[in-house]
Parts: sequence; structure tokens; C-alpha cells
Amino acid sequence: MKNAGTIDELNAGLQQPSIGKILDAQGSLPSASSVSEKHRICDLLVRHILIDSVQFLINDMREGLETLGVLQAIQRNPEKFRELFIKEYLPKLDAEIVDLLFVPKLAEEGSNKRAAQEQAIVYWRDYLQDCM
Repeated sequence: MKNAGTIDELNAGLQQPSIGKILDAQGSLPSASSVSEKHRICDLLVRHILIDSVQFLINDMREGLETLGVLQAIQRNPEKFRELFIKEYLPKLDAEIVDLLFVPKLAEEGSNKRAAQEQAIVYWRDYLQDCM
């Protein structure tokens, strides 16, 4: 659409079902009367894909954070919460951390199933060691 050079090329792009649905959701007709409209149409498409289509998810997350006062705490102390939400502050996930997070629920001690599970844990830890 961005590269359309004629009104026919632009309107052909607008006839794609997915484009038509987005423009309909934005309250715009899926046709153009001038090639110069392509910038406005592209802006509508980008806005829908990047903002409008995920707005309900953002609102749900905001409501969830507000439920127990987490959002207010984040707003009062943004620097303290930055570590929790920004990748650069998170520790690198390595074999040791994965092993600490892995808590198997084992079958009854002495059972055949338990013996097989314990052997699987040995293999798992060997694999983690190889990853270090």
C-alpha cells in the first residue's frame, strides 16, 4: 500500500479482506479516491495494529495491577519496580537458577515410578551441567 503509485494499485490493496476489516474497525471506507490518501490509510492501519488492537489487553493489565494496589505502588516508586519489569535488570537465567526453579513432585519412595523419576532427575542435572 505504501508503495502504491496509482489509485488502482491502492484500491487493490484496500480490497484485501484483512485490510478491509481493520479499516472498517477504524470507521474508514476500504476505498480511496486519490493516491495521496495512502499516507492517511497507512497511518490508520499502523495505529490499529500497534495501539488499538492491544488497548484492551493494556486496560486489563492496568485493572489487574490496581486490584491490590500494585499500580499505585509502581507509580509512587518507579525506580524500585524498574528491576522487576526491565530485562536489563533481571539476572541471567543460567543452569543453576533453572535447577533451583525445578521442583519435581515425586512418586512414593520405593516405587518403580520413583526410581525412574530419580534417574530422570540425574539426566536432567547432567544436561544442566553441560549447559554451564
